[in-house]
Amino acid sequence: NFISFPIFINEIAKLFNAKVVATTSSEDRVNIAKEIGADYVINYKENKNWWKNVLEVTNNKGADIIVEVGGSNTLEQSIKCSRTGAVIGVIGVLSGGIANLPIGRVIYKASRLIGITCGNKMELMDMIKKFNLSKVRPIIDSIHKFDELPNALKYMKLGKHLGKIAIDFDKK
Repeated sequence: NFISFPIFINEIAKLFNAKVVATTSSEDRVNIAKEIGADYVINYKENKNWWKNVLEVTNNKGADIIVEVGGSNTLEQSIKCSRTGAVIGVIGVLSGGIANLPIGRVIYKASRLIGITCGNKMELMDMIKKFNLSKVRPIIDSIHKFDELPNALKYMKLGKHLGKIAIDFDKK
């Protein structure tokens, strides 16, 4: 079981035949998550204790791998819905970078918190080969000229994009 919703992460998980539990913030995005292959989708704005939903759909076993993008406001729920010994990959801090955590729960769950970066060149090349052999292509929300970078960053900060925001350095 795998929980996350950055779209591209969902697609990567499905490449490895993972069962995906996605979390998202609106009914429109719930439908999109289902369209791109999420097995279960939870609207975290409607389900404030979404960790309970994750346990429910995993038969109280919890998720094996969690990609944590929320940060301080969501990390504790990610730990709560993780399987004992799960890996929680921390890739974002959308709600803040300082989290108060009940240390006992971390110990009880034997949680492994791992910061995620881009990896090394060989890992990137291996990933690209896997993508090239698959039908997975990143979803592009929008493409901006380089001189539109400030507006692209403002748009990204709104959090309304769906997929990648790309900057085209050659686009005039």
